[in-house]
Amino acid sequence: NINTYLNQRHLVFGLSAFLLILYSIFSQKEKLSNKSLIFIALLIGILPFWHLQILLALYVFLAVAAFLLKDFRNRIIKVIFLSLVLVLPQVLLIKINSANQILFTPGFTIADNLSVQSFLSFWIWNF
Repeated sequence: NINTYLNQRHLVFGLSAFLLILYSIFSQKEKLSNKSLIFIALLIGILPFWHLQILLALYVFLAVAAFLLKDFRNRIIKVIFLSLVLVLPQVLLIKINSANQILFTPGFTIADNLSVQSFLSFWIWNF
């Protein structure tokens, strides 16, 4: 349903930023200019407040790519370090102003009355 994408605009923006960053890094064989590196780092720098999970996935992907792709290693390492200058203060700000706890609510709307029967009933009605 298209309504999912309409309600989760941050996800579409995060995924498009993810793909744009990867395209910018890997599309050219020649060395990236300093302006391009700074632009990519700034684009990564806006992700912490917009979509933190995409940021984490991007850093994992870039770390694995730097390990596996020898031709792009220097470029990827430069992008990671430049972007960390912008990302780390934002992540620390988020950490300071949050409850610092992970909540697990497996039944979403039935979390207050969670049992095997209510959980199965919830998912049967969902399907």
